[in-house]
Amino acid sequence: MSDKCTSRFGRRRPFIFAGAVSIMIAVLIIGFSADIGWLLGDRGEMKVRAIAAFIVGFWLLDVANNMTQGPCRALLADLTRHRMRTYCYWSQIVVSLGSGPWDELFGGGNSPAFFVAALSAFAGGLIAILAIPRTRVQKPKILA
Repeated sequence: MSDKCTSRFGRRRPFIFAGAVSIMIAVLIIGFSADIGWLLGDRGEMKVRAIAAFIVGFWLLDVANNMTQGPCRALLADLTRHRMRTYCYWSQIVVSLGSGPWDELFGGGNSPAFFVAALSAFAGGLIAILAIPRTRVQKPKILA
């Protein structure tokens, strides 16, 4: 899909941005699935709504990862010079910050870790989008 995109932001960046936002939302849904379940009416032993929220979040995370990885790989292939590859690696470094010891720093529980991971994923996507120089893609000429 991104091969034929003629957005003013480039071929890959709109897909990467949408994927990064979707990943952030999915990680927040997963991290707060118990709270979402409670808001939806889970009060007893069986947390059916929390499980459903977790499944929806996990499904969204899977779709969003796939939606993001393809354009990211294609963008890296488009920009083959060594200097530009370094910018792509920065986004992965920022995302890995989300796996730090955040739960212990903020008093325990997984919610802070999921929140930091979601922000890290979003920031990593923004770094990749904003730091890599854009290349103009010519619209294909239709020959009659």
